[in-house]
Amino acid sequence: MGMASARAPAAPGEPSQEEVDRHCLTHYPSDAWCRACLLGKAKATPHLRIGVGERAERPPKVSFDFMYMKSDMSTQAGGENAWATTLIGADEGTQRSLAITVENKGLSNKYFHDRAVHWVDTVLRHRQIRVRTDNEPAITAFVRYLKLKRQYDTIHEPTPRYSSGSNGGAEVMIEILQGQMRTIRVCVEGRYHIVVSPDHVLWPWLVRHASWLHDRFSIKSTGQTPYQAANAMVYSGEILPFAETIVWRYSYPKHRAMRQGIKYQKADASWKEGIWVGRSEDTDEHIVLSRAGAETTRSLRRLAPSQRASLSLLEDVKGVPWDMKEGVGPLTLNRPLRTASIPVPVGGSDDAGAQQQPAAAATASASSAAAAAPSAGPSAAAATAAAAPAAAPAAAPAAAPAAEPT
Repeated sequence: MGMASARAPAAPGEPSQEEVDRHCLTHYPSDAWCRACLLGKAKATPHLRIGVGERAERPPKVSFDFMYMKSDMSTQAGGENAWATTLIGADEGTQRSLAITVENKGLSNKYFHDRAVHWVDTVLRHRQIRVRTDNEPAITAFVRYLKLKRQYDTIHEPTPRYSSGSNGGAEVMIEILQGQMRTIRVCVEGRYHIVVSPDHVLWPWLVRHASWLHDRFSIKSTGQTPYQAANAMVYSGEILPFAETIVWRYSYPKHRAMRQGIKYQKADASWKEGIWVGRSEDTDEHIVLSRAGAETTRSLRRLAPSQRASLSLLEDVKGVPWDMKEGVGPLTLNRPLRTASIPVPVGGSDDAGAQQQPAAAATASASSAAAAAPSAGPSAAAATAAAAPAAAPAAAPAAAPAAEPT
């Protein structure tokens, strides 16, 4: 009688330090010895499949869907998970991906709408396209915006109701990018000993970088990366581990004028500390976070291994893709709208309403001041009322935030 043979799962070998350093740049392909890959994107043991047929060929299309990634380990008071919503795009032909953090899914959020249009027209270089989505009202409104802004035909093909599997391109891409996001997060948290949740300054850049890495280093069944399939060339730019502390050179014009009225002088250091968060999709410049906001640069230098994770710098940097100078502290996550609409009286024009409202408020303020000081006499009260409209400042329009450079 034969004896049962005990079997153990395959175990990885010990990698060399050179293999570890090279793998940690991209985490593509996944390696069995990499703890971050295992925790972030290891697959469950597959079921046995019998009689799987060939998948029918379909004409190329672009799929979109919203993805939600929340964390109970929120870094902000109340666990807001402010940026847990992400727009995911997947191109069927090249398998290129899009991942954009979404502040809100309404049409008032122009950033993710415009970046999606840019991705289809400039990155994918598509003309007529078929767009596959589910029937969620927010994604349907997004497709309407896409059709309005593009100069080429955009055919919407919604999935049947309650059939998320019919939007397979987006669903598969969501699974891939979620794994890469978790992997990057594990690596950053291990180096900085912090929590990187969907309300941390790094999160929107982490989401973006996961898609960027997928396109350039994920080998598909064709033997090519999505970037290679789309551009007929292999990406050869230099990259760093996400969120590494580096020094970078500030690019300034010949007149040396910088932002906020500051002028660069020759005695000032032209290199600054920053946190590396990726490279630009279009110009291929490095993107770094600094205490003044997000910047792009052509030149950077790495630091010694012991200096590549400056927690004090990471706690001070700011900048998000849709507003490169925006801070992300607890008080700014619930910041009010940047512009306030002025109500227009019924029957009046916009200009008339804008001019009458400050004057009315100033007159009321002057009347209150005159009533509160009767001892000053009629002449003083009249003078106060006359001076109040002139002292009322005109409302200045808010400046539009500087978005991620293209």
